[in-house]
Amino acid sequence: MYAGKGVISCIIPNDLRPQTVNGHTPIDYIPNPFGIFSRMNLGQIAEMVISKNVKHCDKIIKTNPEKTEEQIKWLNNNVIRYMNSPKYFSRVENLIVKLKDKSFQEKFINNVQDNNLYIEGSSFSEIDLRNILKCGLNPQEDILIKKDLLVFMEDTMKTKFPFKKENQVIKDIFCSTMYMQKLFKITSKIIAARDLGNLKSISQQPVRGRAMKGGSKLGQMEIEGMLANGCDKALKEFMSVKSDWVHGKKDLVKQFITSGEYKFPDDIEVTSQTRNVVNILIDFLKD
Repeated sequence: MYAGKGVISCIIPNDLRPQTVNGHTPIDYIPNPFGIFSRMNLGQIAEMVISKNVKHCDKIIKTNPEKTEEQIKWLNNNVIRYMNSPKYFSRVENLIVKLKDKSFQEKFINNVQDNNLYIEGSSFSEIDLRNILKCGLNPQEDILIKKDLLVFMEDTMKTKFPFKKENQVIKDIFCSTMYMQKLFKITSKIIAARDLGNLKSISQQPVRGRAMKGGSKLGQMEIEGMLANGCDKALKEFMSVKSDWVHGKKDLVKQFITSGEYKFPDDIEVTSQTRNVVNILIDFLKD
């Protein structure tokens, strides 16, 4: 199991999506490659290598049902064989024998049409990925980046790309099918933000936990998400008067009591230990 989550930096129009050069398949999602390694999601690579072969067979079975037996046999010999599950390999071999029966084959094809083709996988750490890459489909493909997409991204992200605004073909990109799931949560149950409350005596950071009236935690993804959406002032507030800046916190209360308004001081006056981190990120994005 793995959990890859993050901040979406740019959503592009459907007709501008990058696509594979050979199959003209549009690309749905381009992740930050460092995210796989930083979160130790190496199982994601194994899943994508295997799923590309499964989806290939699924497509052929749906368009050419007469090739069903041939495709399942190919999948079993070139992928399932190297998944370190001899018992499952034998089960698929028995399935291939049953596919010679026309009535059984028809039921199997209908099931693929309705529910898609899938295979069971053992622990990713036990999979012989080297042989699957050798015998199965090559996950590397050439990707076409349209000129209009480059123009759109420059305008949207307010940045300049160091290459010409023309169609770009990027060679040997790892490209495959990935399982994704959207999580729906009740916002009121997970949001826990506040201005004042209990602090840790050493770090002067808000205590954690709703039961202790603690503050919300800003991780790296939350910080980058706020910066990407231009919320640098709100982020400075989170990382200073709502964090470990003791004097600023007292000044915030005083201003609210006397005037009902709050004026954030100049950067040079902020003595929060976390303030420098935010300023460095903001300067980096501006450059």
